[in-house]
Amino acid sequence: MREIVVVADRIYGTHQIENPLLMELMQTQEMQRLKCISQLGVPEEFLKTKGFSRWEHSVGVTLLLKALGASEEEQLAGLTHDVSHTAFSHVYDWVIDDYSHPDPKENWQDRRHAAFIFNSAIPAILEKYGLNLDTASSLEQFSLLEQDLPNLCADRVDYSLRQMSKESARVIFRGLTVSEGKIVCRDRKIASLFGRTFLQLQREVWGNFEAISRYHHFSAVLRRALELGVIGREDFWGDENAITEKLKESNDNFIRDVLQSLRNPRLTPPMTGKIMYKRFRHIDPEFIDSNNIFRLSEEDRDFKKLLEHARQENEKGVMVTDVLA
Repeated sequence: MREIVVVADRIYGTHQIENPLLMELMQTQEMQRLKCISQLGVPEEFLKTKGFSRWEHSVGVTLLLKALGASEEEQLAGLTHDVSHTAFSHVYDWVIDDYSHPDPKENWQDRRHAAFIFNSAIPAILEKYGLNLDTASSLEQFSLLEQDLPNLCADRVDYSLRQMSKESARVIFRGLTVSEGKIVCRDRKIASLFGRTFLQLQREVWGNFEAISRYHHFSAVLRRALELGVIGREDFWGDENAITEKLKESNDNFIRDVLQSLRNPRLTPPMTGKIMYKRFRHIDPEFIDSNNIFRLSEEDRDFKKLLEHARQENEKGVMVTDVLA
């Protein structure tokens, strides 16, 4: 009997994965560790927002690509596209860089991806199936998986669907199709729903005061823990639970006090503090109308205004309590 993997996904439903290459990749240590890596970066205990793992997102991207008719090569690239993330995902960018300046990139993982793949178990598996390393390491060759902002791509679509209501997510998922090698919406109504919901997520989940404050505070804890030797750089290549336990066991007053403050369901906006910036996540979906492709902002003036307003608000940054002051 041929082995299969059954995946029950809350967005795309139950699917059977029968491709032996995908199944073998899913069993690697590098992929399995993604089950303990938070997509939103800050662990739920300190974020107070329901999140999900990089594993759930990576498998979801694979299922989405399959549903859209992507090649097996693009599906495997989708499965492994986040394998190079450290513990706490983009919070690590804040540990090693200064986000008190505009236009933050949060792209450390992207720059490390090819090198990480090269030094993992993945190349041997690819070779076994007659594929070269570029299949997993050069993501820009796959137009359904990755696109520059503000276009839709499987990566961007999946993580946003997981943050919105189930009803909206399912409506949008069913309203997606492929045209000229890109993901587009089947009609203007779907594009409008997706574009506006994405902006709402940026405003209320990814780029608001709570998110930026918790990123700033938690990254400060991690930097302090590194300075004191509570954790080492190598720990970021393990899972988050081990690091979090070390933080909780620390006797350092700064670490203990900041973690305790992050357990509060709501943080208090400061009167004075430090301006921090978060990456501006947004989409401007393309949609089909009478066999032609249109971009939402070019046909919907209200959405164009909303998008520009959101961009301007994001450029202002957010004032947070300077925990290092």
